Amino acid sequence: MKVLVTGGAGFIGSHLIGRLLSEGHEVVSVDNINEYYDPQLKRDRIQHFSESVALYEIDIANLDELSKVFDTHSFDLIYHIAAQAGVRYSISHPEVYIRSNEIGTKNVLELARVHGAPPVIFASSSSVYGDLTDTPFLENQDLGKALSVYAKTKQVGENLCREYADSFDMNITAVRFFTVYGPWGRPDMALFSFTEKILNGETIEIYNNGDMKRDFTYIDDIVDGLRLVALKLKSGFNIYNLGRGAPVALMSFVSVLEQALGVKANIVNKPMQPGDMRETYASTKKAEEELGFKANISIEEGVQKFVDWYRMYHNKNK
Repeated sequence: MKVLVTGGAGFIGSHLIGRLLSEGHEVVSVDNINEYYDPQLKRDRIQHFSESVALYEIDIANLDELSKVFDTHSFDLIYHIAAQAGVRYSISHPEVYIRSNEIGTKNVLELARVHGAPPVIFASSSSVYGDLTDTPFLENQDLGKALSVYAKTKQVGENLCREYADSFDMNITAVRFFTVYGPWGRPDMALFSFTEKILNGETIEIYNNGDMKRDFTYIDDIVDGLRLVALKLKSGFNIYNLGRGAPVALMSFVSVLEQALGVKANIVNKPMQPGDMRETYASTKKAEEELGFKANISIEEGVQKFVDWYRMYHNKNK
């Protein structure tokens, strides 16, 4: 099977490519390798996971450049993982998110449509649930008001997927990721940032005085879910939550990290930040029943795996 992965140098995309290659698939990767965070980490991911893969270093919002990829290759499946990530950055740089997450998604869907309409699996986010407070979040409930530009662009992305599936009889699935973490993760995410600061003796900032919960989900479980979606494709437009279904209090998460590091954190409490959700909590019943999905990695095991990778990566790259 020939598979296109957009965002192939990103955290989730690179792990997914590694899995696809191990299964014997041919993979083509697209990534603009921007400077939202250190591009060297992205290039190191490429070297680790996908050195043999054809990489097109282009912006998915550039229709002409992306068209060349579709003109050159015929795909059996598309994983559209590429997105401008980060909730807080989106508040000050909305145009970057609209360009990547809305225009870029429209381009991927349109080119898929005119090139044989292969199935598309779209990376969405738990942020689409917005200001909802009733948990766990269900795929079929009405979405709340988006709390950030990032969340709104993911809602728009899902709507585009639904429109293309309905209008053009395409097979498109949106998967809503819940706080993905693990080796090769993004430096702007809590686990990476906290680890770096704790080891450097710096303070870590805890928002809303720690009164927050996240449904932390290990990267290998997410990749399992992405592969199950592809193996059990359904017609039309579908949505699945991919999470552990077990939210963890932020301070409990910090305690697990302290134990893995063997170092206590210096904590400073801060008020709730604009764009943040107080709690994320996935109902995984649909994914379990229809896909056979179940997240297996505990927080303790996952955090330890991240810490082991972090120490290895930074010792090697000093």
